[in-house]
Amino acid sequence: MATQDQRRQATRASLVEAARTLMRRDGVTGTTTRAILEAAKVSRGAMYHHFTSLEDLIAAVYEDEAQGAIKRAVRHHPPSDSPIGDLLGVCLAWLDELANPQVARILAVEGPSALGWQRCRDIEAKHSLAPMIAWLDAASHKGEIDIASSDLVARILNAALTEAALSIIHSPKKKPARSQAVNTFQQIVNGLRTGAN
Repeated sequence: MATQDQRRQATRASLVEAARTLMRRDGVTGTTTRAILEAAKVSRGAMYHHFTSLEDLIAAVYEDEAQGAIKRAVRHHPPSDSPIGDLLGVCLAWLDELANPQVARILAVEGPSALGWQRCRDIEAKHSLAPMIAWLDAASHKGEIDIASSDLVARILNAALTEAALSIIHSPKKKPARSQAVNTFQQIVNGLRTGAN
């Protein structure tokens, strides 16, 4: 028999999944509270027990999607003995995650449209900056790179990676756009390597 905590978690997960499905199919403008409640088969009171507003539920969908894309990218690139190589490999795997139109729709279109770029940026940073900083610190300690601030470099790389993803998503020719984005991002990261300049 499920505990109360398990039932709460199941209700929350149902709401997030229902909202995600509707956002992918109908966009934010077509994702109403009523439609989510019907799809999740929960009451309005249950929804507001977990989320203070529809925007908070959309933020939860965005965060879940962002976390999922990062986790899959990390799994896709097995760790090596090169922290800077690992950073690059995971970042390129993340670009591939955004090649999935459903993932891209949440992370690059619907989420930012509903939440604004700043809130989305804050959510992304919570999950992507910490591992980037860790890789940069490790690469610096190993002598692969020589940088003044891992935090600042991580923020710059995160911004460059986001722009690379958007350039692919908004291009009518995905293959050449991806190739150009990958090459450019590789040049940026490889430019950090000791002796690159």
